[in-house]
Amino acid sequence: MTKKITSGIETSPSVYHAHEWGQQLETNFLNLLINAAKRSDTRKARFCVHPDREETLQITYLAFIHPYLDRIHRHPGRAEIVIPIQGKAMHLTFDSEKNLSNNRLLDGSNPVALTTIKDAWHSIEILTDCFVMIEIGLGPFTSNSTVYI
Repeated sequence: MTKKITSGIETSPSVYHAHEWGQQLETNFLNLLINAAKRSDTRKARFCVHPDREETLQITYLAFIHPYLDRIHRHPGRAEIVIPIQGKAMHLTFDSEKNLSNNRLLDGSNPVALTTIKDAWHSIEILTDCFVMIEIGLGPFTSNSTVYI
């Protein structure tokens, strides 16, 4: 039997929220998150360190399984910071015509934060078997927080 993440509550398929701020995560947390992504139809799993989607500060671990290409999207109300933890991915940004304008390698062996400015069209493409990152942004999360092409 595959072990599941117990340090959070599954609020929707492959989306977990912490029970409370500051709680300790399992020792094998990253492996559990990657396994959750492998079981997911979307090839993605997220663990929200913030216990509630209404929180102003939102910190999320995301695990992606190759092949995975994020839909091009933007966040009208917030900038976002991503920090690679494990694996490699390409962070892609697009101009207002949705043409590729820039790409940057996200590499877990060099966990340097990358900021995407508010309202910028962007996406990520997973380059390794799996990719794990931390995403930081402002909430609360609503149906209008993310706009897709």
